[in-house]
Amino acid sequence: MDPIEIPDDQAAPPTLARAPGWAQCPLVEVIPGKVGGAALLKNTRLPVEAITGNYDSFRDEGLSHEAALAETVDCYPQAGLEAIETLLAYRTG
Repeated sequence: MDPIEIPDDQAAPPTLARAPGWAQCPLVEVIPGKVGGAALLKNTRLPVEAITGNYDSFRDEGLSHEAALAETVDCYPQAGLEAIETLLAYRTG
């Protein structure tokens, strides 16, 4: 079955209303229908909550910031160190 094409002028606009904590972060986007409308690292299918939650889990295990960051990058290499650092910095304000 071929997918239904929706003209660009009728497509739902990306919205961060469902992810207000990330609304001002330039690295984050929410596109209805893409990964359930979760806040994603731009141009990927990586939920930012998964990335930051992964880091938090490593920290909860007792890893230092640097070690937790390295482990998170190992889990999400397509995100890259700089983007992960930016997400973590943005989240903490």
